[in-house]
Amino acid sequence: MNNSYLGLIRQAQRGFDMDYHVQLSFENINAPELGGYGVDHVAVAEGLGCKAIRVTDPKDSQAAFATARELMAKHRVPVVVEFILERVTNIAMGTEIDNIVEFEEVLDLALDEVGTKRPGVLQPAE
Repeated sequence: MNNSYLGLIRQAQRGFDMDYHVQLSFENINAPELGGYGVDHVAVAEGLGCKAIRVTDPKDSQAAFATARELMAKHRVPVVVEFILERVTNIAMGTEIDNIVEFEEVLDLALDEVGTKRPGVLQPAE
């Protein structure tokens, strides 16, 4: 997903009312064919020996995936499918992580095989 805007960073910042603190958009003056629209992920992928497809219309997504499968089978390399989105599009982050608040301190306790706390590992206050 390419919205030329570091969208997931912007989304995380919005939760802390920081949407205005850092300029996150990127206009690529070196790729005029993109209309200044950020990193040319197709060129990057191809520069690394992969194949790549850019999708600008959602109606073309199924055809793009079919083409990607064909290119992968023919060339035996990874294929990047880049979807161009409007700049301020919010990206769904998935149901498994939708309750996570980024930048919140997390206590991760190490457990042994039977699930007991290991000695010497920082323990939470009782």
